[in-house]
Amino acid sequence: MNAPDQKTNRPAEEEIVLNCRGIVKQFPGNLALDHVDFSVRRGEVHALVGQNGAGKSTLVKIITGVYTRDGGVIELDGTEMPLRSPTEAEEAGISIIHQDQQLVHNFDVKRNVFLGREIRKGPFLDFDTMRKQTQEVLDMIHVRFGPDDLIKTLSVGEREQVSIAAALLQKPRILILDEPTASLSLKETEQLFQIIRDLKSQGVTIIYISHHFDEIFEVSDRITVLRDGKSIQTLNVKDCNKREVIEIMIGRNVSQLYPKKEIEKGETILSVKNISLRNKLNDVSFELKKGEIIGVAGILGSGIADLANVLFGIVRPDTGEISVYGSRTDIKNPRIAKQNRLALIPEDRRTEGFVSGMTVEENMSFAFAKRYRQGPLYSRKKGAAEADRIIRLLSIKTNDCNTMIDSLSGGNQQKVVIGKWLEGDSGIFIMNQPTTGVDVGSKVEIYNAISDLVADGAGAILISQDFEELLGMCDRIIVISGGAVTKIYQYGEAEEKDLLHYATVSVKAGES
Repeated sequence: MNAPDQKTNRPAEEEIVLNCRGIVKQFPGNLALDHVDFSVRRGEVHALVGQNGAGKSTLVKIITGVYTRDGGVIELDGTEMPLRSPTEAEEAGISIIHQDQQLVHNFDVKRNVFLGREIRKGPFLDFDTMRKQTQEVLDMIHVRFGPDDLIKTLSVGEREQVSIAAALLQKPRILILDEPTASLSLKETEQLFQIIRDLKSQGVTIIYISHHFDEIFEVSDRITVLRDGKSIQTLNVKDCNKREVIEIMIGRNVSQLYPKKEIEKGETILSVKNISLRNKLNDVSFELKKGEIIGVAGILGSGIADLANVLFGIVRPDTGEISVYGSRTDIKNPRIAKQNRLALIPEDRRTEGFVSGMTVEENMSFAFAKRYRQGPLYSRKKGAAEADRIIRLLSIKTNDCNTMIDSLSGGNQQKVVIGKWLEGDSGIFIMNQPTTGVDVGSKVEIYNAISDLVADGAGAILISQDFEELLGMCDRIIVISGGAVTKIYQYGEAEEKDLLHYATVSVKAGES
């Protein structure tokens, strides 16, 4: 049994290291945080969850000194702290690893670990000391690369480990991880979890932000739920379940997380035969019918993203053929794909799905701008009218179509990316990881949008590493490993463990 802390008379592991009381943050026209209470214990992993717009990011920015709070108190080890800048937060022992890794790819590991904090010997950088100290923190997290390796030669997961090493160099008391597994493979995620457990055993407190509940329940001790800028409840992981947390998050019962509809299937609208691509895809074949949702399951690097690129003409396959609405079609590029009624919802909506700094209406009109010409010019009136129709159709939460897309939540941005294809005559929707980084409430809305599309006669290909959503939404699931189809399941035939098995199995090309 652990000895009690002298000041608190509680076991050491229950000592409060960070205590936020009554935190208020007001933006013009928006009360982002409304007297939020949030406390974390020394050496715990504490998940912070909530829908997009619930206040998670704002609270974290206040804790890390990016924003100044308008009310409330923050205490570290019982002492009130102003935290007026990121520098003050770092000096207080608070570090954050952002979802978008802030690394210089042409620098080596040690230069990135010491970026902005370089050690000098006179006028020169002291590379020997930086190399030694970098190796010490790399040893702590058991990585397979060294201080002199270039960032551009590392995998996404290894780059995240570099970010963790840079944070550990500051000897943080509190480490904040923001969507840390968003771009990690299964193996890299498992390595991250082991690092988290090691840090926890060393007394480091982790604040873990994620939309993935399986991860939260695997690594976290407690969960705090934010909703509409308020702290709703803090729960012990061992005393609750996923459904309870989801219902607290969205403020209502979740009667059906996956709103799958029974839809009569029509004729075949897409036929893929024996597609192969430079050791990335091996003899992949399947058909999609009108009114059908097909799932494509796989892990990072399995070839599922390459399949999306082939279908939409971003990459041309080495062999195989594709038929669209009964006609063999050479999809040489995305323009031909679009002409043949194919639509792509890309994996990275921020860089590929919409244009930052432009309005909702402008983003929706890009795919089919010619439809809104009035003479030689684009008609804003026609474009806005169609954008407003789609906003209503998909229940996009925005003031109007003139709102800047950057101000929308991730879920609503994704619905804009889907909605831009509805302005044309798209009938085959290729959706590559459509709910990545989207909160659970917005996921349900996206699933409803997909169901409505296929109910209206379209077909959808849902490519995902989220096996639960595939099992919940798809009529058939094609599992791909090493670029080859390893198994095909009908709705209701499989469980997550089955998909995981065939998504990681090692097979000969083309074997199924």
